[in-house]
Formats: sequence, structure tokens, C-alpha cells
Amino acid sequence: MLSSGGAAVLAGGQTLVPALTRTPGRSVTLVDLGTVAELRKITAGGPEVRIGAMATHTRVATDPLVKQAVPSLALLASQIADPQVRNRATIGGSLAYNDPAGDYPAACIGLGATVITDRRRIPAEEFSTGAFSTALEDSEVIVSLAFPKPPQLMRAAYVRLPDRAARSALVGVTVAETESGFRVAVSGLAAGPTRWPDAEAALGKRPHSDALQDIACPPGGTDPYRAHVARTLTIRAVRSLTT
Repeated sequence: MLSSGGAAVLAGGQTLVPALTRTPGRSVTLVDLGTVAELRKITAGGPEVRIGAMATHTRVATDPLVKQAVPSLALLASQIADPQVRNRATIGGSLAYNDPAGDYPAACIGLGATVITDRRRIPAEEFSTGAFSTALEDSEVIVSLAFPKPPQLMRAAYVRLPDRAARSALVGVTVAETESGFRVAVSGLAAGPTRWPDAEAALGKRPHSDALQDIACPPGGTDPYRAHVARTLTIRAVRSLTT
């Protein structure tokens, strides 16, 4: 059905269904993945934790494997929207829609995650191609997401400034310390989540929040307020790692 064209994958529907209502008269065939049990599994094997694309935000927030291996991701999931949305929306659907205000895209980049589809593995940094745009090809479906676990991922923190009306992330920041150094990813400044190389380099020399005071603002930011918020949130994330 997907390969024939004119069809869309339905995961939790919390983003797709409202989007469809904004285009009345449009005919779309929905392919519901809700009964595919394999897509809801969360497993830990080797160096990674693999989260099925149909795992809900609530499942990600409460699963023991996620809480033990990637606690920052579990905390992130617990802060998304409200209980009604968290109980229905899925990690795969959120990532596939790639809303610039979404929480998962920046976290996936900061944590060094990999998007696994029915055809290939895509590094999270290569997945986002712009606002509401991804590297997914026609009829390609996200199957799961793989997150590195300790010792590859030593510690990480996610901090967000929520939009009070939409409860989405106005700006979100992930700071992760890995075996190869620090990773800092920011959302809410550009068309898609971006890494902050200057912050990563500064933390590599001195893993303390003071190291971020005098460096240039994150790339892609045209709004001084959001750039200031991004710096402030990054400092808070670093402090949470070092306290």
C-alpha cells in the first residue's frame, strides 16, 4: 500500500491526524502500525538499547532498560505534552514528522542515536533534512531507534524550555559525555536540530559550565532571545552532569 503511493503511515496519530484535518477534502490511505507487536519492543543487547518505533512516550519514560541505560531519554519522554498525548504518541512517529519543536530530534543527535528503518541504518545527524523533512525515502518506515549505552555513553542531560500554550519545546538542549568527548545538540534555533561544536570543544578542554560563558552562540540562531535561552539551558545541562 505504501509503495503504491497516496498512503501514509499511522503511528500514534497525535501529529498526523491534526495535520490531515487542516487539508479538508484530501484523500489519504492510512496504514496503521498499531497492531505490529515487534515495533513496540524495547531491548538491550551489545553496546546499544533498541527502542521500537511504536513505543509510546510513556513506555519510553517508564521502561526499566531505558531508565537504567539512557536515563536522560526517559526523563525527556516524561516531560512531553500531557499524559493523554504521552500514552498515545510514539517515538518513531515523532521523529518521522521531525517537528522543529520536537524533543526527540535533538536528543537523538546529542546521544549519538541511529535510526533503523526497514532498509538501512541512518545516523541521527543525517536523518533531519529540514523542518518537517527527513532522509526517509518513499514508503520507507522507521522500525526502531538504537541508543548507545554505557560505557559508550557515560552520562547525559536534557533540558527544555516549554512553550506554555503548545507544551512543546521552545528550545531543547542535550549534553552528553561519551567515550569520544562531549556532544551538544540544540533544537528550536534553526530548521532542524544542530550540534554546537564550539560548546563541545570548550567542554572538552574544561568540563564545567563556566567554559560556555564566552563562546559564540549556537549556529543557526537568528533570534537573540532563543540563542540566549539555548546558552542558558546548555549551562544548566552541564551543571546537572557535574553536580
